[in-house]
Amino acid sequence: MTAQKETNANLPAAGISEAERMAKIRELLVGPVIADESARVDEAVRQLNDLVRDQQEVISKLHARIGELEDRQRVDNKRLKLRLLGIVETLLASEDDVDTRLTGHHLLAGELVDDKGHHGS
Repeated sequence: MTAQKETNANLPAAGISEAERMAKIRELLVGPVIADESARVDEAVRQLNDLVRDQQEVISKLHARIGELEDRQRVDNKRLKLRLLGIVETLLASEDDVDTRLTGHHLLAGELVDDKGHHGS
């Protein structure tokens, strides 16, 4: 028995201490938890990236639609301005100029004929 104690005393500490053993157990238990949490975070980031991509597509479509509306508004404003300038031109023109222009217009010439069949006012 003395020989066995001497043999055990002479052997280097091949095993690990209790603290090291507990640390290893904690590491083994915590590793899967960290991996699970990491997978959840990765999934959340992927979902956020999908949402960002969807929102960017919607924003691009909205920008395109806004551009279309602005173009249409410019055309409508130009058309309205042209009509208003036509009205102003008519108001500034002499009666003879307006009568001549209206008489020459095939749709409006009939409106100038009075009850006696004469042109003019």
